[in-house]
Amino acid sequence: MAPKMLGRDSSRSKSQLGVGALMLGFVFLSWIVLLAGVSAVQHEAHNRNALEFEWWIIAFEFFLVVLAALELAGFRRGHSGLVALKAVNTALIMFYCQTWNNNRRSVGVFSNYKSVRTTFAGFVLLAIANSLLILSMGTEPHQNRDAQYGAPVATGPVGIQGTRATNMEGGQGQTVV
Repeated sequence: MAPKMLGRDSSRSKSQLGVGALMLGFVFLSWIVLLAGVSAVQHEAHNRNALEFEWWIIAFEFFLVVLAALELAGFRRGHSGLVALKAVNTALIMFYCQTWNNNRRSVGVFSNYKSVRTTFAGFVLLAIANSLLILSMGTEPHQNRDAQYGAPVATGPVGIQGTRATNMEGGQGQTVV
């Protein structure tokens, strides 16, 4: 029998894995649309440094997609951190949705209108996909974290300092200090 890896959760059902894989695939396809749009705009831009922050968002999103794929595979050590990072990146993506919507409406700023629309569509799709992925990751049932990571679970009476706890053997109350 293979040893169980720490931080690995094998209790997920196939339907949970299917929904997670579907959401992750939607995020990846949206990321590809955004990558194509930003690449096309960068190619035609006269100022080659105009889209620096967009490239950082794209690179960071790829990193988060890889982490989400690992989380989907069962490595849940950084689950809450991943959800928080996805939320931060989604907020940045939503900000750039507004920026590229304004660029899309401006006439004459970019010579290739299709690349601007593709970039805008990529940001919109990625914002929607990330929001759905955050919701699906946040609604999965969780087990007791201590039991999941191999820490001992208290089985006896647990008291708060300064309160009375019942001694299981004698049945008498004693002060926990």
